[in-house]
Amino acid sequence: MPIGRRVLEAFGGSKTVDSKFDELSKNLLLLERKVLSFSKIVQKFQKDLKQFHQASVSEAQNMAGYYEDGKNEPMLEYLEKLGGMYKDTLEIKYPLLTKTVDGRISSALTSFQTEIAQVKARMKERNEARLQYDHYLNKLDKLKKEKEKVTSSGSLATWKNKDKFHRNEKKFAKAKDDYEKLNSNVVEEMTILHNNRFVHINKFCSSFVKMQMFYFAAYGKQCGAFIAPLKDVVKKTTASAQAANDIVRVSSTKGSTPPRIVSAPRTPVAGASGRAPAMPTSSPPKVKPAGHKRSDTREMKDKPAGDSPFDDFEF
Repeated sequence: MPIGRRVLEAFGGSKTVDSKFDELSKNLLLLERKVLSFSKIVQKFQKDLKQFHQASVSEAQNMAGYYEDGKNEPMLEYLEKLGGMYKDTLEIKYPLLTKTVDGRISSALTSFQTEIAQVKARMKERNEARLQYDHYLNKLDKLKKEKEKVTSSGSLATWKNKDKFHRNEKKFAKAKDDYEKLNSNVVEEMTILHNNRFVHINKFCSSFVKMQMFYFAAYGKQCGAFIAPLKDVVKKTTASAQAANDIVRVSSTKGSTPPRIVSAPRTPVAGASGRAPAMPTSSPPKVKPAGHKRSDTREMKDKPAGDSPFDDFEF
């Protein structure tokens, strides 16, 4: 693999630059940030979900407090059962969700983060080898220039840095070999990791979404069991209140003075035949055709079915 181009540094000497390695380094840094961000999203979801369940338990308890003077109210019993379901979800089912997240999603994230960290460790080794390579390369360049001068002046035989030059040639050769091997291996690892990034990301996303769907499907099934009983509770309470009001109305009419008749109806006067004149008859009632239903202007027309899960949420 080619070593890469060289660029001058600010304080003299030069630096080896591998554009492929630099590009992959940026991609790896971006991938690492995405994985860390996803991990924070999962943690925030768990925290928010726990707060939601805690709020559900609290609101059921608060609503039950409205019935302190109505211990026999059907709604009180209903709210106590609902609160029990909320509490069971918070104390039993939510910890199971957390265990699932830790066992599948968090462990997968940790495993991938470990893989990234291992590649980054080898990147560090490669960078250290590159520094060693550049050190001996720059040092050997100076000795070469010095050798050219003494050679041109005819004093190579007495050159005092001759042994130093040979030592640095050997050190440079080893540093060059170490750097080339490490650079080639780490670029290959970084490329494979980058190419497989969506395999890992898809695993995180699909596991996270699947976990949410299964959890909320089970939770929705529990909540769905409380919809029909809630309608019955409201109907019972309404009927009970109506019956109580009817008793009050009947009791208030007993013993009251009958209403005074202001004027009596006139008696029809008989005619010559001795019969009372016939009273005008009212017009016959209109007969509604079979199947006729009273139109209700409040009802929405052409209402699409299934547009909302709350379409049938009526009492």
